[in-house]
Amino acid sequence: GGGDFFNYHRKTSANYRQLIFNSFIDTKLSQKLIFKFNYDLTSLDYTHNDQLGYLGHRFKPSLSYSWNKQWTQTFYNTWDIKDYVSRKALSAANTSLGENRMDVLTETGTGFRYIPDSAKVFGVTAGYKRNDVNDIFNDYNDYQGFKVSCYAFFQLPFNYSAIFFSGYDYKKYDARTFEAVLGKTQTDHFFYAGGTLNYEINKNTQLFFSYLYKQNYSNDPIQGYSDSILSTGLTLSF
Repeated sequence: GGGDFFNYHRKTSANYRQLIFNSFIDTKLSQKLIFKFNYDLTSLDYTHNDQLGYLGHRFKPSLSYSWNKQWTQTFYNTWDIKDYVSRKALSAANTSLGENRMDVLTETGTGFRYIPDSAKVFGVTAGYKRNDVNDIFNDYNDYQGFKVSCYAFFQLPFNYSAIFFSGYDYKKYDARTFEAVLGKTQTDHFFYAGGTLNYEINKNTQLFFSYLYKQNYSNDPIQGYSDSILSTGLTLSF
């Protein structure tokens, strides 16, 4: 779990508090089959705007099957629910439906992991996703799409290790329109790639340096962007 607390000096309307609780259980169903269940609880509170705050629940059951010592395949389904506790869902006529606004993101997919030896791990995941909102008037967040991601891990000499990753995320919105092209709904093609270099000082302490590049191509001109993030830090585990 964890928490974020942001207080802006000039734009106090953006101040928020976020608390996250993570949990999971797993069990071995057979010699080659493992069942895992993840549950994450999120509380997001904007101190000057209660319409943006929500209570989030994320459920993710998965089944992993080991084909042999090198190859493992995982099937998963995720339900990510955002319950806006102080915001009501609206009808098409912009009147309250008498229930909280709720966003439900559903994702179904599969992934493969390949471990050729103790110093290398490779993985790829693909999934279909759908976001549904019970707010008929403000339905601009409804979309469907798919995503593909991959990663590679390498254990290096002298206590170093490295992770490289990349991915593609496609979204087609049901009703989000824009002025540049009349009659079209927004479609996004999001790409990202990056890596992390770790140095293990001891069993409980690691230094890391990471880089992330993001690029979004959209048919809505104002939604296209690129971004680069460099970060470095110290990780302590107890």
